[in-house]
Amino acid sequence: MISKYVEYMEAETLRNLSAETVEILDSAVRTYSLDRGEMLFNVGDMADSIYIVLTGGIKIVEDTFSGKRIILELNTAGDMFGLASLISASPYPHSAYAVEKSLIASIYRGDANEMIETRGDFAQMVVGQLVGRVQRAHARLKHTTMETVDRRLARTLIYYSGKLGRKNGNTVAISIALSQQDLADFTGSTLESVNRILQIWEREGWIKCARQRLDILNPAALEAHVVA
Repeated sequence: MISKYVEYMEAETLRNLSAETVEILDSAVRTYSLDRGEMLFNVGDMADSIYIVLTGGIKIVEDTFSGKRIILELNTAGDMFGLASLISASPYPHSAYAVEKSLIASIYRGDANEMIETRGDFAQMVVGQLVGRVQRAHARLKHTTMETVDRRLARTLIYYSGKLGRKNGNTVAISIALSQQDLADFTGSTLESVNRILQIWEREGWIKCARQRLDILNPAALEAHVVA
């Protein structure tokens, strides 16, 4: 199954897997098809597998004691998650939902650990994914404590336009369904604040909002706003 998707994925790490490793992966994975909003796992479920997004996207969500929801990560095609299960089979500390219709590959921790020991390219891919995740978490923590909501939102749109964007001339369309509530959850803000900022940027001609869709009309303006 993995072999049908690797060549179309943006993630270089997956495309760099050898044909033999991909063949082993094909024999080890199980796949899940999820509709938008469907849960892959819930906080407290036993973590016994790692996952690779084949199509669509999965958001990792934490609900705080105060009732606020925070999106910790948005995983898209080629991204791996649930990697903590490689160390031990313990309960998930977070929940995972599909942000749109998605296809997910799952590998039992025993099979994944065996591949890490025997397939160097797979081990390198896992390490690369872990390092990237730690770097993004540190950067996000810094930005959350030091930046205003509008800058965090601009940075989020820039990140996901680079990760998910489809370019058409000067316009970049984010090719996954992201609601304003998703953006609020991800930036640690409120729906009202995000809506107000997006309305301002839309009047300025930086973006264009539609239902479950956002086009970036002036990426340079958002980038300048981050460093202003």
